Amino acid sequence: MSSPWPGHEHDPQQHPGGYGPPPGYATGPQPQSPYGQYPQGQQPVGPPPPVPYGPPMVNPEVEETRGGAIAALVTSAVTLMFCGSPVSVVGIVFGILAMVEKQDAEKARRFTKYSWIATICGIVAMVLLVLILFALPFLIALGAAAGEGTV
Repeated sequence: MSSPWPGHEHDPQQHPGGYGPPPGYATGPQPQSPYGQYPQGQQPVGPPPPVPYGPPMVNPEVEETRGGAIAALVTSAVTLMFCGSPVSVVGIVFGILAMVEKQDAEKARRFTKYSWIATICGIVAMVLLVLILFALPFLIALGAAAGEGTV
């Protein structure tokens, strides 16, 4: 193999491709692992991973409110999908806040309560809207029919 630089045709440091090993890395045989043999062709990448920490501390009282928060969140999402009530977005936000709260049980209960209130208000608003949209033309038609007979 010829060197791309004149005068370096027989350089012992010449490697295939013209590039040497990166600086700071040892070339040649690697030292044996103190932990035993690795499977053929595999070498350790670095130090062993650190010991994982335990689960995050959660107040047990907050865990009791999880079921209500999940139910409120799901109900708000279903209400948003089927009724299209924008008030349900508020219920979803409060449901998420109740789910995320890990330390203050009172805060989680309050957020869950707000989520249920927003969801119920959204359902009531949509029912009233549907009643008004369908009942108003009917009432107008009845009023018009009743007015024709009195003249």
